[in-house]
Amino acid sequence: MEPLSLTWLKSYLDAQEELYTARNEINNALVEELDTTTETTNYKYSVRATNAKQATFNYGISKKPELKSYVGGAFLIPTKPYQENVITTISILCSTDKPGTITPLPPRLQNGELVCGSGTTAVTK
Repeated sequence: MEPLSLTWLKSYLDAQEELYTARNEINNALVEELDTTTETTNYKYSVRATNAKQATFNYGISKKPELKSYVGGAFLIPTKPYQENVITTISILCSTDKPGTITPLPPRLQNGELVCGSGTTAVTK
């Protein structure tokens, strides 16, 4: 496990949630606002927001075949119990099941729960 990559992605997920709370938005603007390195010796990092602005995905892609890659997702969802126009965020961090340099499939919202994409497993955040 690469602790620095996990720390970076956890920080990004937390910042995405804070940005939404403060500004009522979730988007790629976070990349410009966080003072972070987007590439290290072992990983290349990127952030992508969905077109619907309902989720953002943070990637830590291994540059070395012996290291695992990571993907985190922050999603906007209605609060429970449902309150009109009240949205909150939830997030998940996933690790590839096997080492390699391939971009992992992003997590998704399934039946109201976050699940990791195929070939990845949830990491305790």
